Amino acid sequence: MKKYVAYIIDLALYIGVTSLYYLFFQVFLMENNISKSYFMIVCAIISMIYMTTIFPHQTKGQTIGMYLTKIKVVNRDGSPRTYFQSFIRELVLKFSMGPFFMIMTLAYLVIWNGVIKRDFSRDLPHDIFLNTRIKEI
Repeated sequence: MKKYVAYIIDLALYIGVTSLYYLFFQVFLMENNISKSYFMIVCAIISMIYMTTIFPHQTKGQTIGMYLTKIKVVNRDGSPRTYFQSFIRELVLKFSMGPFFMIMTLAYLVIWNGVIKRDFSRDLPHDIFLNTRIKEI
C-alpha cells in the first residue's frame, strides 16, 4: 500500500511543478517575452530530470514520495538502482505515461495478482522488467 501512496505523492508533485512552469511559460508568452517562455520549458525539463532521475539516485532509490512513506527501490541483489533504471521507472513510465501506466498497473494488480495469483504483494510489471523491488526501510 505504501508504494501506491508514494506514487500518488510523486505524481502530484510532478504535476504541480510542471503546471507551475507551464503557468509562467504562458505569462511570459502573453508578454511576448519568447526567450523567458522557452527558458521556463527548459527549467521544467531540468526539474523533471532532477526529481525523477538524479534525486532518486542520490537518495539510494527514494523519490520524494518514497522518502515520506519510508520505502525505496533497490535491485533484486540489494544494490542501488542505476540512473537508467531511475530514468525509465520514474520519468518514462510513471510521469510520461502516467494515466496509461496507472490503468495498466491497476489491471495487472487486480487480474494477475488478485484473481489469478491471489497475492497482492507480488511485484508489478515495471519492477520485473527493470529487475528491481520495493524495500521498506
